[in-house]
Parts: sequence; C-alpha cells; structure tokens
Amino acid sequence: YVQILGYIPTGYTTRSMLEVRQFLNWYAQGYKDSMGGSLIDGIFLDEVLGNTSSLAYYRTLRDWIRSEERLAASNVMANPGILPQSSVYYTEPIADTWIIYENRELPLAPAPSLADIELPTSPALGVQFGAMVHSASSVSDLRRVVELAKAK
Repeated sequence: YVQILGYIPTGYTTRSMLEVRQFLNWYAQGYKDSMGGSLIDGIFLDEVLGNTSSLAYYRTLRDWIRSEERLAASNVMANPGILPQSSVYYTEPIADTWIIYENRELPLAPAPSLADIELPTSPALGVQFGAMVHSASSVSDLRRVVELAKAK
C-alpha cells in the first residue's frame, strides 16, 4: 500500500497558520482522480519542532488535517528528525507517524545513530515511528540501516 502525502514545511512553527492552511487547501482542492476523488492520503509535516511550547501549533494543524473531508484520508506524518522532547507528542497523538531519525546511513558526529535511539514505551494506540535515511553510500549500507530500523 502506497500513501500519497502532501508536503507542508512548517518552518519549526515560524510558518504562519494562514500559509499552512493555504498549503492544506491546495492539496485538498487539487490532485483529483478521474472521478473527482482526492489522490492525497494525508499530510507530511516537515520541519517540526518537538517541544512543549509548539504543542498548540501542531494540535491545530492535526485538527485541520483530520477534519479536511476533501482528502482521501487524514493521515498525519510529522518529521522533527529526532524523537520529540515532550512525550505528549506521541501519547496524544499529534501524528500517526513520527520520523524520529533523519540522517545519513552512518551519521556524522555528534548526531546519534539509529541504534542509539530509545523508542517510547507507551505511545498512543496506532502511533508509528519511521526513519529517513539519505546519502547511503551503497546498497549494503542502506540494507543494514533498514534492518536496524525494522528491529526497533
């Protein structure tokens, strides 16, 4: 199953709510199949700030996405690139999937490796975690990281 997600860069909460709403409307109104149904299954929120001071901002975005009936589904993927500082982000949940690792297959110091990340012990029902690996130097290196992520 392949999901098609609309991309919204949040600018670590510096992007105005008006701009974010315009992005959401753009995805909801466009990208239709031949029958007029939406091809967009949800929204990928990038540049997510995972601290408690930004919680209200991301709650609002989540609620907008969940209530948008013009999307095929209301999946929310959030990319802080690290595990959010506040556990409320993945226990409430703000997103269905959290990208908690975004780096090269062999991270440069002082970035943590995927093996160093401890997943929360009690995320909300259905919350998933993901990793974005870029700049893999070989298929075998990428395969090693994928196996490590699946083991998590």
